Formats: sequence, structure tokens, C-alpha cells
Amino acid sequence: MDDTVDLVMASYGSMSALEPLGHEELRAKVSQYLAKLSSAGHSNVEEVAFYGLAYLRVLQAGSHSRYED
Repeated sequence: MDDTVDLVMASYGSMSALEPLGHEELRAKVSQYLAKLSSAGHSNVEEVAFYGLAYLRVLQAGSHSRYED
């Protein structure tokens, strides 16, 4: 799972940064989100990475209840 988190963070790093959140906080949020996807049966790395990038975009746009704990 760490490899997928690294992939998402590296891919997003080439896009715009998230101002209010630091790198470690982002990494923790992505890790938790991807762990939820994994526990729900999602195992395709590319699919999970795609969802991770979408999750970061939602964080950038502002909170969304679907992604909150």
C-alpha cells in the first residue's frame, strides 16, 4: 500500500500544492483513504491510485462529506 501512496503523492506533487495541508498530513490522509478502499476490496493499483488522486482534488476544493471519517 505504501507504494501506491507514494505513487499518488508523486503524481499529485507535479500538480498544484494543497496550501492548508502539509505533506505529512496529506500523506496520512491518503494512506487512510487508500486503506479504506483496500479493505473494501479494491486491489487494482492503478484504480486505487486514480481514486487517491481524485481524493486529493476533493481535499483541494474543500471538504466533502463522502470523504470524511
